[in-house]
Amino acid sequence: MIGIEQYTDKLLKNRPYFRVSGQLLAGLSTVLLLTIIVLVVLMLNQTQSLQHNVRITERMVNTDIHALDQVQRELLRLHIALMNDSEHTLIDAQNDLVTQHIDAIAGAYDESILDSEVIINRIDTLVNEWETDIEPFIQDFLDADGDSVSRDILITMITDMEVGINELVTDVEDTRRTQGTVANNAATDVVRNAQFTLLGLAFITIGYISFMVIAMLSYLRFDRQREQANLQLQLQEDRLRSLLKVATQANILSEQFDEVVEQGTKSLGMQVGIISRVIADGYIILHAYAPEHAIADGMSCDLDATLCKRTIESASILAVPDISSVMDITSPCFDTLMPKSYIGTPLTVNGRLYGTLSFVSEEQRDTAFSESDQDFVQIMAEWIAISLERQQNRDELATYASNLEKSNVELEQFAYAASHDLQEPLRKIQTFGSRLESKYGDKLEGRGLEYLTRMQSAAGRMQALIQDLLSLSRVTTQAQPLEKIDLNDVIDEVLVDIEVQVSKANAEICVSELPIIEADKTQMRQLFQNLITNAIKFAREDIPPSVVIESQLHTSTAILEVEISVSDNGIGFEPRYAERIFSVF
Repeated sequence: MIGIEQYTDKLLKNRPYFRVSGQLLAGLSTVLLLTIIVLVVLMLNQTQSLQHNVRITERMVNTDIHALDQVQRELLRLHIALMNDSEHTLIDAQNDLVTQHIDAIAGAYDESILDSEVIINRIDTLVNEWETDIEPFIQDFLDADGDSVSRDILITMITDMEVGINELVTDVEDTRRTQGTVANNAATDVVRNAQFTLLGLAFITIGYISFMVIAMLSYLRFDRQREQANLQLQLQEDRLRSLLKVATQANILSEQFDEVVEQGTKSLGMQVGIISRVIADGYIILHAYAPEHAIADGMSCDLDATLCKRTIESASILAVPDISSVMDITSPCFDTLMPKSYIGTPLTVNGRLYGTLSFVSEEQRDTAFSESDQDFVQIMAEWIAISLERQQNRDELATYASNLEKSNVELEQFAYAASHDLQEPLRKIQTFGSRLESKYGDKLEGRGLEYLTRMQSAAGRMQALIQDLLSLSRVTTQAQPLEKIDLNDVIDEVLVDIEVQVSKANAEICVSELPIIEADKTQMRQLFQNLITNAIKFAREDIPPSVVIESQLHTSTAILEVEISVSDNGIGFEPRYAERIFSVF
């Protein structure tokens, strides 16, 4: 599952990218919203400014110019009344109308034309001239029943007033045109700002939409990759479950190999699966699954005619979805198979090349083998290699057991020969030696008697050696079933048998309380007897032998263990000779 884990880790590493993308998207949305708000506020301000200018212009046109027209008409009527020498009452009434309209003009311009200081000043001048000069003069004229000279002066003053009013109307018209131009410019500015605003909004919207599209595509791609990864994980899990099911079945190993090859072929969508044995340049099929081709176990061909040679040379898995891109196969290894796609890996058993596990198909794959496919093949190969190693180890163990059994048989035969063939001449030597000593002992000289004694002693040692070898063969070939025995009773029996040796050597045997264990009583008796007699035999000069036998119970491990120690004060031996001394045991 290595490839799938790496693929999943790669997807998980991309999560910060998508998280940062989401944060950038939220930030961009906030900036876009604030930009829109600012632009809308600016547009509202421009619109209000335009409306303000328009209102000023409308008031000038609808109110102020109308008031000037009224003043002009009333002055004209007053002028005509004076020229026609009308009645004083008519002149007085007309005077009141002119005064009323002049007051209206002053009030209107005070409220509306805030940016036209020149016009306001001229209106103030005309109003002051009327109020301080003309209007009082008219009152004086009416009160004093003025003469023609006064009337002429008054007419002249009114005429000058009319000229001033006309000039004021001209200026107001200019102001109106100026205000109209200002309003048009303001409208143009608003339109231009609106255009820029809309253009900016368009660019921001396009960028926002583009980023949204990219983010959405990235998310969809990530979601698709995640779904594919989940499918690959599920597929790999199903594959491993099926492989585990086969591996845990108590079938013959060859049957397990057949099932594994079949499942691998079907799972990978291939047509043929093969476990091969490679010897030199030869390629031998050990297990094959090829329901549509005449390929069977035991078939062989030249290794160079297969892709397995490239697999062995690469020393790793080889996945080729299109074989034609790698090599030309004009004469296939098997006439019934023309491979188009291939995946295989070497099989290494006990550190040596054994063969290959390969899968082929006559159909070219549209896509490359995935990492999960390669991991699955690698896992199958590792399981097959381990199973082959175990099989080889079992075969070697069976061979060793067979050889050991043969060796035991030979040892039994040797024991039989030793007990019969070797002891028979030895007994004759001892018998004739005893007769020679009894009949001719007094006739032998000192050296001849010494030779006879040494011959008898050597024959005795030889007999003891043969007995020891027979005992050893019985220990290794005649072991009895284990039974519960009391070691204290075993030691007591041994001490009774060697009581004479112990007394003669003045030996001290110290035995602590020993446990009850499961063992072969005969072998344990022989073991203690040999250890004690050896301690007496190899004692130090002038020092009585001392033997200590103790036991210790170990409870630190899961299995209850008993340690029995036998120590003595003898001459001992060098540690380097331990293997030579105890190897026979």
